[in-house]
Amino acid sequence: ILDTDGNNLFVGNQTNTVDVYNTSNAFVNSVFTALAGGLGSFNQMWVVDHGTFGHFLYYGLQGSNQALWKVDLSLARPVAIGSHVQIPTDNLSEVIQDIAPYQTGLAILTNSAWNDNWSLWFHDGVNMTPIVRMHGYFAAGMCACMGDLFVGTYPAQGFASPVLWRISSGTISPIVSPGPPVPSTIH
Repeated sequence: ILDTDGNNLFVGNQTNTVDVYNTSNAFVNSVFTALAGGLGSFNQMWVVDHGTFGHFLYYGLQGSNQALWKVDLSLARPVAIGSHVQIPTDNLSEVIQDIAPYQTGLAILTNSAWNDNWSLWFHDGVNMTPIVRMHGYFAAGMCACMGDLFVGTYPAQGFASPVLWRISSGTISPIVSPGPPVPSTIH
């Protein structure tokens, strides 16, 4: 699993270690060498810069007992498992697909276990608040840009075009929805 903060490359081996490499591709150190919460492995990882709130690495394990953990990247490395903080996700039954910094917290993108709908949540560090749920689409990922969230989706049944959604100030709107190819006229 790979992610970057723009200065370093974070490489996770999916079992228990995340290593850091600098722009010269030289090993710097290990962020951690053990997982918290009795996890034997992880299959998701994000490096998030929260500005003045800090710089963190989030990791999780998708599945029925999924959990999301936060590691403060300003701590001495390797960060001991006692310093990994579990993010309370209110017994979330959906699969966490992506996270992104949003306002003063995190936006968490989830998909249903059947991949027939997606949800977007705001997490303030304590509580998860739903922002939107969209039926009929599977969400592939999201990003935050200029205060808005953009979610890339494709139809759950495969009969329609993919759609890029913009979530902004209580509204959701499709930004891009490519149609079928238009035949050109041959002379």
